[in-house]
Amino acid sequence: MQKWFFEVLAILLLGGSLIFFYECASYLARKDYVAAVVLLLAGMSVIGVGRELARLALAQKD
Repeated sequence: MQKWFFEVLAILLLGGSLIFFYECASYLARKDYVAAVVLLLAGMSVIGVGRELARLALAQKD
């Protein structure tokens, strides 16, 4: 059960980080560079957490 939970949470976090990058691109189109950098850093952080949860899910034994 715990492995399944980590897998679903990792997929949601990795998918959710795409929203940050989409918003980052839209802010770049509006030439709001500070907001784009903040969203880029937030997206990279979310990817890092999702990657670590995916690694934890792979390490879990059934």
